[in-house]
Amino acid sequence: MTTRARFSSPIGDPLDPAFADLLIAAAFGDTADRAPTEADWAYWRGVMPGLNARGLEIRYGGDDAAAGRRYAWDRLIGWQAGGADVPAFGPYANPPNGGPAAGWQTPLIDVAGSTPDPVPVPPPVDPPPLALVLARLVVIEAKQDQLALQIDRNTQELRDQINELADQARATFAAGLPTIRLLLEKVLMP
Repeated sequence: MTTRARFSSPIGDPLDPAFADLLIAAAFGDTADRAPTEADWAYWRGVMPGLNARGLEIRYGGDDAAAGRRYAWDRLIGWQAGGADVPAFGPYANPPNGGPAAGWQTPLIDVAGSTPDPVPVPPPVDPPPLALVLARLVVIEAKQDQLALQIDRNTQELRDQINELADQARATFAAGLPTIRLLLEKVLMP
C-alpha cells in the first residue's frame, strides 16, 4: 500500500466518523506537528458534515464524489484560515513551507494499515459542540470589541488631523484675505 505525502489528503469518506477522525489527526500532524486537542476534535467533528456538503455543492476540485473530502481536507490544513488559525506548516502556512526545520515529531498518519503508529484515539466530545461554538463566539465578540476600540481611536485621530488641517486652511485664507481684497479692488476698480 502506498503512503500519502504530507499535506495530501488520505483517501476515504469524510462522513464515516472513523475516517473523519483520521483526516483530523492527519491534518493536525501535518500542519501543527501535534495531535489534536479535545477542542480541536469537538470543533472539526462538528463541522465535517457541513464541509463535505459544501465541497460537493461547489464541486470543489472536480465534479465527483471526492469533492467533499478535498474541500474538507483543504480547510483542515488551513486554506482560507486567518489569524491564529493559520497553520505553522504546509502550503497554507505563512510563509508556505514543507514542515519543521528540525524534522517531524509526529508520525505520518495515513489510511488504516499503513500508519507507522496507531492513530490517536480521540477523546469523547466534551464539551458538546454547542458549548464550543458559544466559547468561540465569546472569543469573536472580544476581538470585535478590540477592533471597535481601535476603529474609534483611529477615527478620533483622523478627526483631529482633519480639524487641524481645516484650522490651518482657515488661518492661511484669513491671512491672505486682505491681499486678495486689494487685488480685486485694483482689477475691478481701475
